[in-house]
Amino acid sequence: MEQTQGNPVRKVYLTACWGNGDASSDTVVTEAKWLKIEEGLRFSKGAYAWYEGKRYHVTWSFNQREEGSFSIDGDDGRQCIVEAPLSEIHVSEH
Repeated sequence: MEQTQGNPVRKVYLTACWGNGDASSDTVVTEAKWLKIEEGLRFSKGAYAWYEGKRYHVTWSFNQREEGSFSIDGDDGRQCIVEAPLSEIHVSEH
């Protein structure tokens, strides 16, 4: 586990699914970053998505147009998730 000034950095694991649950993407942020996102921080992060056994590069974007929302977009212009509420993300901490 990473440490900052003697304190462990807690990670938050985020998972989103779309297309009848046959496509998904995961990403990880620090607990501090996740709390800021929940408070309205505009933030984007690259990740991968999987569909039918293939991996695609995507970008997670938080609070870009509407506070409390997120989108996932593919490099090819694909819109996987558009302005969904943060509550639709499966969140787990380790």
